[in-house]
Amino acid sequence: MEANGEYKYLKPKRGSRYKQLFFGRIRAEVLYRETVGQEPLPPSEVAREYNVPLEAVLEAIDYCIKNKDLLDAERAREEAAIKAASRDKWPYAPPVRRREHMNLYLDDDSAKSALVARLKKEGHHVVVPGDVSLSGAADPRHLLHAVVHELVLLTKNHDDFEDLHLLIQATLGRHTGILAIRFDNDPTRDMKDSEIVRATRNLEKSCAPTANAFHMLNHWR
Repeated sequence: MEANGEYKYLKPKRGSRYKQLFFGRIRAEVLYRETVGQEPLPPSEVAREYNVPLEAVLEAIDYCIKNKDLLDAERAREEAAIKAASRDKWPYAPPVRRREHMNLYLDDDSAKSALVARLKKEGHHVVVPGDVSLSGAADPRHLLHAVVHELVLLTKNHDDFEDLHLLIQATLGRHTGILAIRFDNDPTRDMKDSEIVRATRNLEKSCAPTANAFHMLNHWR
C-alpha cells in the first residue's frame, strides 16, 4: 500500500459491473477468499497459485476487510440477478429436492400383481384399471383418467399411446406423462419386473420431466 493510503496493485477494472478493486483481471475478493474458509491458504501460497505479487494479496486482504459492505452488496446483486433469470432452478441447478416417488397408473398390459407390489415397495403410489373400474376400457379412457388424477401412465402399448401423445402435443394440450415399455428383438432382453422398477427409479432420480413427455423406459434400465 502506498504511504497515502492508496493501493499500489489494486485498481478499478474498466467496464466491469463490479465496483470493488481488481488486480489486473482478478477481483480482490478472489484473492482474499483463498485466505479464509475451510481450507485457508497463507498469503504467500495465494501469491504463488495466482502468480501475483505477495503485496497484491496483502492489499486484497486489507481492502476486503475494510470494504465488507460493498462486497456483501455485490454478492447480493449477483444472487438477485440469478433468481430473476431463474438460473437457481432446474435445469440450471439441481431441484430443491428429488421426487421421492411417482404416482403411477398401470395400463391393463402392465398391471401384474407382482409388479404392483414391487413398485409399491419402492414407495410409489400405484393405481391399476381394476381399482377404478376401467379394466378393458379404450386407450383414451385410461389416459384421461391418468391426466385427471395426475398419474403417470405406464404401458407396454407403445404405438397407440405414442399416437395419443402426438395428438395431445399437436393440439397444444397436456398430459401427465407416459412411460412405455417395448419388447426387444432378443426375448432375453425383455424388461423383467425388477428392471422396470429399476428403470422407474433411475428416471425418478434423474428428475427428468415426466409431464407431457413420452419416455421409453427401456432406455432407463
